[in-house]
Amino acid sequence: MNPEGLAPGQIIDSALLEACRESQGTQIDPGDILLVRTGWIEHRNAAVGPAQSWMQPGLGLDAVSFISDHNLSAVGTDNSAVESIPFDQNRFLCVHIELLQQLGVTMIEHLWLAELAADSCYDVLLAVGALLVTGASGSPVNPIAIG
Repeated sequence: MNPEGLAPGQIIDSALLEACRESQGTQIDPGDILLVRTGWIEHRNAAVGPAQSWMQPGLGLDAVSFISDHNLSAVGTDNSAVESIPFDQNRFLCVHIELLQQLGVTMIEHLWLAELAADSCYDVLLAVGALLVTGASGSPVNPIAIG
């Protein structure tokens, strides 16, 4: 993907994920975690105008097939929703529904992936510690990537 980051609201589809995987020479095994750096978290404070401040690049519905086909266990991104905002096909949280409800894929938001990308570190051991919160739908995490 673009080292400077993706455009606000850009939808990431299966073709882009596959092109990125191929260019990195990464092998994907069942149960792996997909990390996607959009560049949004690095540039969110530099947004111009109120309309761009909430727009984020992220996964679209088509990317769900890539995740399903590779039998991934989790997806982590550097944006605030994993999916694109505005939402793909204007369907509210459509990627959340497909990943969480239909596939049982865990989502991790607001990851800082800049250093991994700068070091071309594409294969890592990712340890994610979460709080055990009864009745919650999410938790703060303390991720550590070792590459």
